[in-house]
Amino acid sequence: AARAWLAGQLAGRLEGVAGQRVSVGDVRLALFPLRLTMHRVEVGPPEDPALRVGSAEVAPGAFRIADREVVVDHVRLKGVRVNTQLPEGRDQGKQGNWLRVIVEQVEVEDLQVARLVVPAGIVLGVDDLDLLVTGSRRTPLAAAVVRAGAVRLTVPGLAAPPFSLQGGGKAGPGGV
Repeated sequence: AARAWLAGQLAGRLEGVAGQRVSVGDVRLALFPLRLTMHRVEVGPPEDPALRVGSAEVAPGAFRIADREVVVDHVRLKGVRVNTQLPEGRDQGKQGNWLRVIVEQVEVEDLQVARLVVPAGIVLGVDDLDLLVTGSRRTPLAAAVVRAGAVRLTVPGLAAPPFSLQGGGKAGPGGV
């Protein structure tokens, strides 16, 4: 009952951030080391969610109240499915959040982009993507490694065959 209550509370908070329906199937909290794991997360309408995440594990780091910052040491996402269209433009009337969240490392396993449509009419599809991004407060993007089994890109007026992608890099004194 406590986990169901926590899942509902997290879903409600995430709905406020996302501006659309969020569902969290289950939540587990480990105290040593401190980790929050959410299972079966969906964002968007239940009949056709824009985002599905099999599991999302978050390892919090520091809370800097004077700087209004929360540092998250590590985020691990598994079984991510994207099927959405991005809006034409951002709402300039909204003010930023009073709290800044810094994520030092993001790891994504088994990501599939069924459809991601950007405003220019470009459609991206990706199967079997693994991604690891690391950074810090001083160097937000210190290193990245990516591997995509199959990438499909549809650009109006351009014929592009499917391709695969693999690469990585790290930041140096002159940039990435």
